[in-house]
Amino acid sequence: MIPSVFISSTVDDLRHVRDAVRATVEEIGFRPVMSEYGEIGYMGGGTAEDACYKAVSECQIMVLIVGKHYGSRSRTAVDQTITELEFDEGIKHCEHIITLVEKEVLEYKKVFDVNSPEKELTFPEMNEPAKTFSFISRISQEAAKNAIVSFSNASDIHRILKLQFAMLVYDLLVEKSSTTRASLNDILSEVKTLREAMSRGDKPDAKFLAAIRFLIDDENIQLRDIVKLCVGGLIESAIPRIIADETFEDFLNGSKVECVVDDAMDDTNFIRVEGFKRGGTFYPPPLFSPESGEKPKVARYMWSDSGKLVVNQTALDYYKRTYATLKRHVSIAM
Repeated sequence: MIPSVFISSTVDDLRHVRDAVRATVEEIGFRPVMSEYGEIGYMGGGTAEDACYKAVSECQIMVLIVGKHYGSRSRTAVDQTITELEFDEGIKHCEHIITLVEKEVLEYKKVFDVNSPEKELTFPEMNEPAKTFSFISRISQEAAKNAIVSFSNASDIHRILKLQFAMLVYDLLVEKSSTTRASLNDILSEVKTLREAMSRGDKPDAKFLAAIRFLIDDENIQLRDIVKLCVGGLIESAIPRIIADETFEDFLNGSKVECVVDDAMDDTNFIRVEGFKRGGTFYPPPLFSPESGEKPKVARYMWSDSGKLVVNQTALDYYKRTYATLKRHVSIAM
């Protein structure tokens, strides 16, 4: 199946822009859907406006273009334009939306935003600037599908869309690869579990399998590395202790690992401390990230062959919370 791309905008003032978008969509092999090219079915018995909304719902991608004209009012929602309602349909039905806004319009919006609402401002060629700016703000405030990119000419559009479509294909390939990798991880987990069970002459253990699955997931690589260091070998040899030990501190104690918190470590010298053979830094996953606007915290650790682990507080918090999540996975395994 060839993806369909609905091109939404006011028509008369943006005809050249719409044609540039169409040419790019056709160049990459997708199917453009545009009212002026007769690619919307109008013979279903409803209004032409309804036909546009139905066409949006049948497309996988929407390219929304916002220029200087606010647009034609809808017959059913007089306080909104047809373009706005097409966008609403795109939010509900299209997998992907990218909004292209004239660079000049975005510059006008900055001027508008810093002035008081009571002050009446006019902008060249814009018929209802306040409503257009409000629409742009609404797009950017959507929880998803809120990307806005500025353009100045047809060359910009060609470059932007080709790049966006290329990144979309890349994301889909990565997603498929991740799914395959997850399946392989499941298989690997079961192989490790079966191997462990056979060594004991017993049936595969669900808790052992849950722990293995959690640790070989790449999202938990930082905890996995520490677990392997603590047991000095394969992660499956650590599973019985993980099942028995309730907290990360219990696991360290059971592994005879001394853990010291030192927030004085820095990027330049922390791995050069005498007697320490290994060290690293990492940004904890989003679950442990700071509030929006704060500088991300860096987790640091050092490991010695004598069994000493030095961490900063951020790293220790990550290990403790991730270990607790691991324990929850183990506890519900049947």
